[in-house]
Amino acid sequence: MADAQFEDIIRLDMPVGLFAANWSNCDRIATYVARMASIGRQDPPRYSNLFSSVLNELLEIIFCYRAPDGAVAFAVQRHGTTDRIALSVPCDPSAEAFYAAARDSLKSGDSATLMDKALLAEGELDRRLGFWELAVEYGAEIAITPVDGNAMHLIVDLKLEAVAS
Repeated sequence: MADAQFEDIIRLDMPVGLFAANWSNCDRIATYVARMASIGRQDPPRYSNLFSSVLNELLEIIFCYRAPDGAVAFAVQRHGTTDRIALSVPCDPSAEAFYAAARDSLKSGDSATLMDKALLAEGELDRRLGFWELAVEYGAEIAITPVDGNAMHLIVDLKLEAVAS
């Protein structure tokens, strides 16, 4: 991920308790933010739909893997044809372990194989599947880094206008 000059489209900070109060918050936030992100794109309704799907997946992951206290912060930024979703998530040790495992699996460069194996596996679904799906189906470039020992920072760069119909 290049260090380009990204401009803010929207920023949102939300206490974990408010965010985690209702699963449907993921979809509501994703839908609203996607409408803002689609402004100025070639096909705003299509772009909004794709962006909403990506953001909803990320928010659902955060809903499941986060510390019980703190604030979830995110920004949507733009540089040319690239949109960036930047999320900060408070983490307890189990959430931190989940994100570290997700980061390591993404570094393998074989998200398609990991995604296929997860989809065909029996038993509980591997929640890292969401990250692999974003990398494979949406061409997302994903970086996950620890912050101050009690949070993770997720950066997801997207070029959704290049995603095939």
